[in-house]
Amino acid sequence: MATDITLSVWLVAFSVFFFLSLAAIKRQAELIDNIRRGLLQASGRGYHVDDLPIISMIAMGAGYVSVLVMTLYVSSPSVVALYTHPETLWGVCAVLLYWITRTVLVAHRGQMHDDPVVYAAKDRTSQICLLLILGLVLAGALFMTGEIRLLRYVAFAVVATLANLATQRVILQLGQTGLYFAVALGAGAIVGLALKYLLDKRWIFYDTDTGLTTQSRKFALYTAMGLVTTAIFWGTETAFWLVWRTDMMRELGAILGLSVGYIVKYNLDRRFVFTTRQRVVS
Repeated sequence: MATDITLSVWLVAFSVFFFLSLAAIKRQAELIDNIRRGLLQASGRGYHVDDLPIISMIAMGAGYVSVLVMTLYVSSPSVVALYTHPETLWGVCAVLLYWITRTVLVAHRGQMHDDPVVYAAKDRTSQICLLLILGLVLAGALFMTGEIRLLRYVAFAVVATLANLATQRVILQLGQTGLYFAVALGAGAIVGLALKYLLDKRWIFYDTDTGLTTQSRKFALYTAMGLVTTAIFWGTETAFWLVWRTDMMRELGAILGLSVGYIVKYNLDRRFVFTTRQRVVS
């Protein structure tokens, strides 16, 4: 893999049950809608309205098992060894438990008219849950040892992305013309880049170099490596904006572009910018 991180059995187990739950929630919503329209079977699928109780149990049960897998992971010796304060991750389990329960109930009431992922992207409560999870993961990342600094890098990338998008939103509130859009892209990139540099320098590469000349040189190199991330980010964000013309799809394009760009940038920074690690966290 590009990040040199092997796929965890915990991640596989969690993903199997979590996405099974999402699939069952989608079928549940379809069957509820069919009942309201007087149809007996889902169009193009082998589900009958009489299957609704079973589908609902699968949605709830698989979701709860995914949370159970998460709790077992949090309690595992590997996490205890990697985190000074692993109890911060229990909050993720609580938020997931709440979100899954609420989502199943929303589908049961016939209030879900989209795919669960699309619904979550539009639903304010789901957005708050996502921010809580990201915040809890970030809090846990600050207490991690150096063995999984890449996860911390991802958390910092999320923080920089949110700062980038927040800056863009503030500027786009002033106008929606092409000029405002270009200014929003530039200002967001500057804010995200500066914040990410400070976090990476201190918590990812453990760089202790001081001095204006040294820092200027490193920041210049860091910015140069960031051109790759920026090109991918701007390209996908602009493409999504031109196709859909909505803030949600524009921000989705930005997130996709930054996700790919940061993977590339991590390897570039490690090789060309922060070439020596001054300190190793024990």
